[in-house]
Amino acid sequence: MKDRVRTLGGVAFSRLVLMTAFALLPASAGEVRVWRGGYPPPPKPIATDVTLGAYIFPGWYRDKGRGDYPYPTHDEESEWRLIARRPQPRPLLGFYDDSLPEVNDWHIKWALEHGVSFFAFDWYWNAGEHRLLRTLERGFLKARYASQMKFCIHWCNHGLDWKTRRWYPMMGLAATAVKDGALEARVTSNDPAFACVVRMDAARIAKAVIRMKVDRGEHAQLFWSNDKGRTSERNSIPFKIIPDNTFHEYILDLAAVDSWTGRINSLRLDPTAGPPGARVEVDFIRFLDAEGRVDERVRWEFNDARTFNGLTAAGLDFRPTVLVEMVEYMAERYFKLPNYLTVDGRPVLMIWDPRALARANGGPEGFRKVLQQMNAALEKRGVPPLYLVSVRSGRDIAAMGFDAVSGYGYYGADFDAPYEWHAGSSLPYEIMVRHYETMWESISRSLKLPYLLPIGTNWDSRPRHGSRAAVITGKTPEKFRVMCENSRKYLDKRLNMAIIEAWNEWGEGSFLEPDREWRFDFLDTVREVFSKAPRKHVDYVPPPEKIAAFSVLTPAERKAAAETAKKPDVPPPLYPRSTWWKTDQPLPAASVLKRWEFDTDTTQGWTSGGVREFGVRDGLLRAEVVTEDPQFLVGDVDVAVEDLRCLAVRLRVTGAESDRATSCEVFWSTKKEPALSADKAFRFKLLNDGQWHTYQVSRKPRGKWSGRLGLLRLDVGRPGDTVEIDWVRLYGR
Repeated sequence: MKDRVRTLGGVAFSRLVLMTAFALLPASAGEVRVWRGGYPPPPKPIATDVTLGAYIFPGWYRDKGRGDYPYPTHDEESEWRLIARRPQPRPLLGFYDDSLPEVNDWHIKWALEHGVSFFAFDWYWNAGEHRLLRTLERGFLKARYASQMKFCIHWCNHGLDWKTRRWYPMMGLAATAVKDGALEARVTSNDPAFACVVRMDAARIAKAVIRMKVDRGEHAQLFWSNDKGRTSERNSIPFKIIPDNTFHEYILDLAAVDSWTGRINSLRLDPTAGPPGARVEVDFIRFLDAEGRVDERVRWEFNDARTFNGLTAAGLDFRPTVLVEMVEYMAERYFKLPNYLTVDGRPVLMIWDPRALARANGGPEGFRKVLQQMNAALEKRGVPPLYLVSVRSGRDIAAMGFDAVSGYGYYGADFDAPYEWHAGSSLPYEIMVRHYETMWESISRSLKLPYLLPIGTNWDSRPRHGSRAAVITGKTPEKFRVMCENSRKYLDKRLNMAIIEAWNEWGEGSFLEPDREWRFDFLDTVREVFSKAPRKHVDYVPPPEKIAAFSVLTPAERKAAAETAKKPDVPPPLYPRSTWWKTDQPLPAASVLKRWEFDTDTTQGWTSGGVREFGVRDGLLRAEVVTEDPQFLVGDVDVAVEDLRCLAVRLRVTGAESDRATSCEVFWSTKKEPALSADKAFRFKLLNDGQWHTYQVSRKPRGKWSGRLGLLRLDVGRPGDTVEIDWVRLYGR
């Protein structure tokens, strides 16, 4: 211990404090020393043969009174308190305030001395309104050593608690507009939804009143998210509707639903489960207290005539003028700085969801024209054109004007893994490592654009999601080394870059930054795999009193967190694979409980969404996929899951070889739960060769896969694919 940790500046540091605050791991390559010289010493960067970055999740300064607006925002809710309630993780820097330049200088030093040379800051911005911005603008950019560390923006263009409190088309809706005092839309899929970000206290609200009319369907459903969970079947109330194209008032008794508690963060209205082509109009949505009085703070009458071009379900504004204003802000604050990350002299801008930008601007070509306006604004400010990196891959990314593709996290399991990636369960780390390589291989083969390779660290979102979290277990530096060494085989030579998820996603268990359990071992692994720097080196850490000074939490909260850290951190159980499939094998001799042979000119009750030219021709159900969410759906299945041996389907998918679908997702509903949802779905693998194949898929009755089936939906294909289905059969046991 004395050989591994020393004091500097001639100040004694007790062995007991070191053992409790900085317990060492014998396998660590670096010698850890406590820095007693005041401000962090200057970094000593090392050279790597790959340009390595890491995502930064900002906002660890959040606490009461730290918002930047006169109204309550996400910035006033400390996530450290969620983490402190669990035994792990425990950052080496404690529960720090990342708007402090000194905290950022420790991050910069540790990163540079282990081969990480740029940070990609998650950046939350919507039409001039921001969140979590102090980390970058008050912390990193004011840090003493910031000039040595490259950085770029990762625009997280998804929903948050934006001030907009409007209902928007979330999915499965088109021609959405507010006119003549109603919110109207045309249904384009079997799972249409409006959504709205809200802030409301469930205790104040007893009922909801929705006045609307629909011309098809039998059921609607109101979902909500709260501080205990996301939108789900549990957080919902289904209700029957009258499809007579006449306005009716539907009164929902929210107070009678157990999960209607706490702070409600968002609402989602599925106005009908009817087929594509249905029309819906919502006259008003009101919420009443126990006395029957309307709460004016959460009341929508839809009297402000407007369309939704450029706007999204989460209230995000992607209109051209707004996007131009955004890059103008970036140019003045970031792009002109000498440490801003560039490729070929162009500022790198990573974007979480490019498809949302395309949808809001008339498609890929529409966004490309907007990009020209954005670059023109930069040119006026002496800034070269953007180097756009899509964090999500997709067929139209190049057509939109993007220059490269990356990823965030590929956490999950291969189809043939013995365990499934499932909410509320664990997955062994080595299975996740294998899945990453599967994803790298598949994406590298299909991409035409340069690939900024993503590398994962771990996943454990229990601080945020509690018992609903999916958890990776068995994390060790040795297994992470396998991940890093495997990644080198898939580096794109055009960029020779990789990005690690993440530096400090403590709420999701994804962090490279040192913690008390593993200290510098994961950073040392990066150093050893990607550089030729000496294995032996010195890692400095601040003394305990400095760490205490950085903390957002009070001394009492830190003491309670220390006691909690002594408790065992028991992971959830593994989730053994429950779905099996086989390809081109003899069919069962058992009886067929339900069959669709498509041997007539009718679709036999099947409908579609996200496709065109849908119909039966030459004994085949055919369609051309035109969206990222193609759907083939049939109702009135009326087969008990417990009697079902397998779902069998003969199909083929043709299209561009590199982009053809590689899996089919099956959704279902039951008589008990009539709505389709993400928690009632499973996937099976497709052979990506454009040939006819027969797939038999079996699933053990478990959880919501039980009872009598109502709807059955197959989501198969990518834009540009042609899907042909010869038959679908449900075989009995």
